[in-house]
Formats: sequence, structure tokens, C-alpha cells
Amino acid sequence: MTPKEPDGFRSYGKCGPIAADRLLKKFEAAGVRFQIKSGHRRVIDDAYMVFGAEYYVTRDFIEIFVNNDDDEKALKILNEDWKV
Repeated sequence: MTPKEPDGFRSYGKCGPIAADRLLKKFEAAGVRFQIKSGHRRVIDDAYMVFGAEYYVTRDFIEIFVNNDDDEKALKILNEDWKV
């Protein structure tokens, strides 16, 4: 557990708002308890890299924390979501 995780919750990582919305709807339907934290970060945008110049953009993200008791249900949803 990292210091920024709420008590009784585990971080499932950060993703963009669209991907988070899709995943959280599945969590809600399955009864998975979660918390979220939104934020911004500066990243290098590869589309604008020309001759070694770096162009930074701000991206929104949502960090998802799942209740430890619902970990198994959440992992099942994630595994189904990532099947190829």
C-alpha cells in the first residue's frame, strides 16, 4: 500500500477520463466499491516532437482505488476487459 491510498483501498492505477468512465460503470454494475482521485500531469506529446524538440501538454487522469474486499470482483472485470 502506498501512503496516498485511502485506508482499506488499493490503487488500480491511473487512466484517462473516457477509459475510467467505461470501467467505473462496470464496477458500479457489479457492486464494486471504489474511490477516485482526479488530477492533471504534464507529458511530452510525441505528435509534436520535431528534430528533438519536446512539446509538453497537460493531460487529465483519474486514479481508481478499489475496496480491498472487492478486489476479486474488480480483477475479474479487468481481466474480461483486456481479453484479446
